[in-house]
Amino acid sequence: MYGLDGVIGWLTYYCYLRSKGVQEALKKAVDDDARMIANEFQQFLSYRQLAGRRYVEVMKTPKRPSTWSEVKRRLCQM
Repeated sequence: MYGLDGVIGWLTYYCYLRSKGVQEALKKAVDDDARMIANEFQQFLSYRQLAGRRYVEVMKTPKRPSTWSEVKRRLCQM
């Protein structure tokens, strides 16, 4: 349950899966949610063709804690 980081909708989905007897409910919830987020991001990008590359770069930056200056520097290097 800690893998869902306290997000209410995901916790509800996890509990639903557990109640249905899904053995690996946490893994399934995380996998399903990751797939949903990726699809939503792709849909978001489909309407922003010119700025799409910048959005992708910004989304890559939070893999580690970053300052706004680091994000800006990364975008300027594109």
